[in-house]
Amino acid sequence: MSNLVEENYDLAVRITSRTDSGYAARKLATIHWVYCAAPHYLDSNGAIRKPIDLMRHRCVVYPAMTLNGAWGFQGEKDTQQVVVKTALESNSSLALREAALHGQGVACLPTYPVSSDIIQGALRIVLPEYRSAITHTLYAMYYRSPVETRECGSADLH
Repeated sequence: MSNLVEENYDLAVRITSRTDSGYAARKLATIHWVYCAAPHYLDSNGAIRKPIDLMRHRCVVYPAMTLNGAWGFQGEKDTQQVVVKTALESNSSLALREAALHGQGVACLPTYPVSSDIIQGALRIVLPEYRSAITHTLYAMYYRSPVETRECGSADLH
């Protein structure tokens, strides 16, 4: 994250799983993630019924959603880690959305850029009974300024 003081910013809005020390942070929203792919990709590459099935699929990966190359799946009764085959990696959820729409593989994306694609049928949710084991939050982050010392005049106490 940039240095807010040096770059003369009052506030940064950031999606992260943890806040940076030295900055105050106010939670604005929880970011929800969904596993999805284009219907034509799924038709050509086979159904995904359980997380382990992803080992035979190409995946378009947002690095902050992996741990040692694995996606984490939180089910009703268990958590699973599956090492995925990365076809494309990007820090841009919009670039990964485009890749998924063009059939480049399965993606784990935040719901806000893909919800209309899912409603319109351009992307299909895979493994709807699982959610990502990694969560992120949208924060407003700002520099915690030190308490300013105010000048006071001297008082004559007689």
